[in-house]
Amino acid sequence: MRTTVDDLASDERAHAMENLPRMAAAGGSQETGLHRCVRMMLHPDRPDPENHDDLWASLP
Repeated sequence: MRTTVDDLASDERAHAMENLPRMAAAGGSQETGLHRCVRMMLHPDRPDPENHDDLWASLP
């Protein structure tokens, strides 16, 4: 199932879905909403992108 979902979550599809308000809101820094949802649900062991938007992180 993971392989199928990963294959269906192509960059082209992810960018097309960014026009949907809920998918855009689910996205993070440099990560589309679709890719973030797939990562969080199916690959929780994968870390957030290097420069993710973390409101609770300390400021530089």
